[in-house]
Amino acid sequence: MIIRQYKSEDYKPMIDLLIKANVEPPAEESDLEGFCIVAEEEGQLIGCIWALVGLSTQCYVDYFAIHPNYQRTKLGWNLLQVMDNALKQAGIKRFSFYVEPDNKYFISLMDKSDKITKLRDLKFFRREIGD
Repeated sequence: MIIRQYKSEDYKPMIDLLIKANVEPPAEESDLEGFCIVAEEEGQLIGCIWALVGLSTQCYVDYFAIHPNYQRTKLGWNLLQVMDNALKQAGIKRFSFYVEPDNKYFISLMDKSDKITKLRDLKFFRREIGD
């Protein structure tokens, strides 16, 4: 398995992955400005995480998906760690994200992290990036 930065040729496979994972895809590729990291195995895109970075020390994760065949394999956790490191190097201190209430896989992943704060209700989370 390879975890790497997004390339423009990943756009169509990433849209397919987001749909398979029941995540609404971006309207167009230009919506993917920011940090985007993907995981692939044997040429197939199996995971992705994308963060919209502004001008402050915070950002927003808008897309995070794992292919159904690779859920519960720690791939999501590995992608989250790679994103943490990339954002930390960029000076980001925390990120927030919205989780669909029926996304039990992702909520379970967030519940296992000691750096996660639930905001407002179960659907909003904030992750502090460690030292």
